[in-house]
Amino acid sequence: MMIKKFSIIAAVFAGMTLTSCEDFFDVSPEDKLQGKDYPSTKSELYSGYMGLAACVQQVADKAIFIEGLRSNALEPTPNSTDEIIDIYNYNDLSDNEFVSPAGYYNVVLNVNDYIAHAKAFYEKNSRVMEAEEFAALVGSALRYKAWAYLMMAKLYGEAVWVDDPLTGYQDLSDYPVSDFNTLIENCIKTIETGITINGQPINGRGNIKWVEALQLSASENWHWDRITPPAEALLAELYLEKAVLANSPASYQKALDWGYAAIRLGDQGTGKPMFVLTNSNYNGEWSNLFISDLGKGASRESIFLMTYDYTQQQTN
Repeated sequence: MMIKKFSIIAAVFAGMTLTSCEDFFDVSPEDKLQGKDYPSTKSELYSGYMGLAACVQQVADKAIFIEGLRSNALEPTPNSTDEIIDIYNYNDLSDNEFVSPAGYYNVVLNVNDYIAHAKAFYEKNSRVMEAEEFAALVGSALRYKAWAYLMMAKLYGEAVWVDDPLTGYQDLSDYPVSDFNTLIENCIKTIETGITINGQPINGRGNIKWVEALQLSASENWHWDRITPPAEALLAELYLEKAVLANSPASYQKALDWGYAAIRLGDQGTGKPMFVLTNSNYNGEWSNLFISDLGKGASRESIFLMTYDYTQQQTN
């Protein structure tokens, strides 16, 4: 399912400050880019990134419904809308808002536009922020783009890949349509290789230190680091898709390596996995993992990774 024309509305919000995290949520994707003067400050560069997060938030909810309904992880109730029931029953979805790719293209085009403006800003104001901090902002934006294209690859099997910043009503039919394999490869390249700005290579693996950026208490605001998909988790899924397509042991191994890396996120430099189950957790009983206080405001999460030995003909 493709769209040929798209009117981009940049979700960037000038005028915010970094002093109040509540302000970052008071956004509207209908706000337009502030023209050639954006961004003029470091604060606006961060505000613009939160505009991208708002675009992702709009489409992420729909993505959860689609994947959940099609995988039988969700089941519609009698009060569900016709669109939800149609997805679940595999009915005609031609006019179904939930499966429209417009939201994903909105993420992609806004990321392209954000990076173009960020590049122009940094070339003139490289002294106002460290190169690592700038790379983290751009790299995180690249991950949003990779996530959007991964979703389109899974949902539609093809999409128009666009790297150019589009500033008006555009005809996307001028761009080639990429098939599933090409989209997966481009997503991997976007995260692992990235782009070059001002002579500086920037990949999609940088992470913003949101607690520092927003001047918040680390103990109470660690969840801010979750607003961008981790590169490790995205790469694990992308390499798994690639491995299945090519029946490639090397790609299976990379999917496994990135999967382990995702589990080990947050070890605080100790070198020890943060997500483990030992005798000190849940009394060492696996059943308690599923009936504990998870989902009731607890700070713990459970991540399960099952690996298969390709050399033993184990596949899934």
